[in-house]
Formats: sequence, C-alpha cells, structure tokens
Amino acid sequence: MLNHHLQPQLNQSQNLALTPSMMLSIKVLTLPGVELADYLQETLVGNPVVEIVYPDYGRWGTHEVARTVGRSDDALVANVADPAEDDLYHFVQQQIAWMLPAGKLRKHAEFIIGNLDQDGYLRADISVLAHVAGITLDELLKALDIVQQCDPAGIGARSLQECLWLQASRRFGPEHDLTRLLRDEWEIFFSSSPSKMSRRLGLSYEEVLMIFRQLRTLEPRPGAFWGGRTTTYLYPDVVAYKDHRDIIHAEVNEEFQPRLRYLPEYVHIRQTTQESQVREFLSACFQQARWAAKALRQRQSTLKKVAEYMVGYQEAYAFRNEPLRSLRAQDLAATLEYHESTLRRAIAGKILSCPKGLIPLSTLLCEPLGSSCDASVDMIKNYIETLIHHENPLEPWSDATITRQLAERGMVLARRTVSKYRQELGYPPASQRKQRNHLDQIRLR
Repeated sequence: MLNHHLQPQLNQSQNLALTPSMMLSIKVLTLPGVELADYLQETLVGNPVVEIVYPDYGRWGTHEVARTVGRSDDALVANVADPAEDDLYHFVQQQIAWMLPAGKLRKHAEFIIGNLDQDGYLRADISVLAHVAGITLDELLKALDIVQQCDPAGIGARSLQECLWLQASRRFGPEHDLTRLLRDEWEIFFSSSPSKMSRRLGLSYEEVLMIFRQLRTLEPRPGAFWGGRTTTYLYPDVVAYKDHRDIIHAEVNEEFQPRLRYLPEYVHIRQTTQESQVREFLSACFQQARWAAKALRQRQSTLKKVAEYMVGYQEAYAFRNEPLRSLRAQDLAATLEYHESTLRRAIAGKILSCPKGLIPLSTLLCEPLGSSCDASVDMIKNYIETLIHHENPLEPWSDATITRQLAERGMVLARRTVSKYRQELGYPPASQRKQRNHLDQIRLR
C-alpha cells in the first residue's frame, strides 16, 4: 500500500509583481498618440477629479498615406492610397512594374495609381496633380496613357465617358460604332431614343439595339471588384528636423498627446471635506491621476530619447533618402541603456515625420544581412539597383555576375538571394532586359 503523508514544506521563489502604476506606464508607452486619449478615457472613466483634453487633429492637417513617401523622385506627394496585397493599387502597380523599367515614368505612373478612387477613376484635376508632383503636364499625361493600358479596362479614366470609351476601344476596336459614338457623340445616349438614334445615325433599328446591348456589357466602375478602399490617416508622434546649425532634433509631437487637467472643485473638496470616506476616495482618485500624468511624462521622455538617437543614426535615410544603415534593436537598447522590450514598446506604432515623409519609426531599425556582413538589406538593394543602372544595355549583367560584384565588395550573398532582391526592385532577368533593350534600339533606328 502507498503511504501518503502530509507534511509542511517551505519553498523559495522569485516573482515579478507589477504595480498598477507600472502596468499603466507600460501601456501608455506602447500606444501611439491617436489611441492614447481613448485608453486614458477608459482607464479614468470612474475618476471624477481629472478630465482629458483631447488633441485637435484638425490643426495639423491630415495626410492620406498608404505608401512611404518623401520629397525626392521616390515620393511625389503624400496623398496616395494605402495598398493591401490584393487591392486595386497593388494589382495595377504589378502590371506597371512589368511594362516599364525602373525610372521616372514608372514613378509617375505609380503616383497616378495612388490617386485613383475606389472605382478606378482619376477624379483629381490632372493639371493640379502635375503641379503637386512637380512635373510637366505632358509627363503626367504620358504616364496616364500607360496606366490606361492596364487591366481592368477603363482604369485611370477621368470621366464615365472616357471609362466606357477605353473599354469599348479595347473590346470592339477603335472604329466600331459604339467606340466612335462614345468618343464623338456621347450626348446622344442621353437625349435620343433608339428610333431617333437610328434615323440620326443612318443605322437600322436592330443595329442601334445591338449598340445598346454592347454598351450594357461595359463596366462603369472598373475598380469595384476590389471593393471600397479604406483611407488611413496618419498623425506623427515624432517630428524630426534640422535647425539653422544643421543639428538634428526629434521632438515628440505634443499636439497629438492628450493632457490631463485637474478639476478645481474636487481639489477644493479634498482640502475642505471633513468626511473620511470622501477624503479617502478623492485621495485614491488623485493618486491614479498622478500615475497617469507620470506615465505620460515618462512616455514623452523615452520616446524623445529613442527617436533622437534613431534619427541621428539614420540621418542619411531620413533627410537625404539614402539607404538605411544596419541597426539592430538589441544594439540600440544596449546603447540607450533600456531593456529591449522597453525599446520595442517605445517605437511600436509610432509615426515619424521627417523630410522623407511620414514613416513608421520602426522603419529606422534595419537588421544586418548576417554576422559576416554589416551591410543592411536596404544598402544591398541600392547597390544592385546601381549596378543595373550602369550595366551595358546590350549585355546586361546576370544574377551570377551581380553576385560576384557584391562579393568583391565584401557583401557575400547567394545567387538566389540576389535574384529575390532584383525581383523586389522590379527588374526582370538579364535575358528579358537584353531583349527589351534590343527592341528599344530597333525603334530608335
């Protein structure tokens, strides 16, 4: 038989207990500015002694951002849509990448795609867009012509008439009766019945009915298949700039940080009341408010310290649009004497405003390629792009040749890795580049 005995036993263990103020500080540090006020409102909902002063987001001016953009050729304007992997922007952008080599024309075309609405139309005035982009109207019209050659047919149209005409031209041909009417006699579809159209155009009644049947096969909303597109508004948590002495500053944007304000009547009640329960309740409320105020101050101090170092370290990227330097989170945490988890909370979801544009602060972190190579992936891609730009057009470099070129400069990579980075940059293989360059030479003759 088993012999069960109960006896006292003493065990020693170590546990980390988080106080309410510590948990509040951790949460406040993690949240971006636009979510911070709502969280504090929920946390202090039963606290009558303090009120939250919400930020005035309208004072800053919103930016509809969906691609990381700046003020170089890479970034023509901030008002572009945020592409998901399966949305209209990404679908058309992939076609542009195959149709055009990397360069200004492709960037202009991508700029146009970013300004399409959810139906696939270019609603904005083309001349205004050209002015905002800092290019000529002819350059933007040339890019628009390329976009309108993409699928779905009718994409990039500036009106319903142009949308239907683009589809009819592709489906029935430029000289088809429907195509010609959409181009030259658009008003006839609104002002005439089929019988009047038959007499006016010299066509039989059956031919006019066929035109209407063909018209109904066209799609007035070519982008509708991808559904509505949600606009995301980004508000900067940190603003980076250089002063007149060329010194870099990174300031926490206090306009988007909520403030706490004590209500004077409760301060007076606490000082004058003789009831112990009221005094204890108000003391607890004031203690909670002090924790929240302290958490906000710590958030601002930590975020400023982290952002200032990161922007200074990645100054070439943030101010001159050059490749990122390698910067690991654990190295940054050790330099700033923070725990890595604290560092990651500080940058999580935070938006940086700098000359490059509105970008996630976490973008400035860049893992090195490997233990034997200190170059970042961004630097490797930039070098591959430079090599392709300066290659012999009729004898472009293969991925193996590019791999050897990188190895000679201390950047040892596998050929498949070079191929992957080349594809991500939008360049076709050497054989396709050679064929395309050869065709270009023939056209020039």
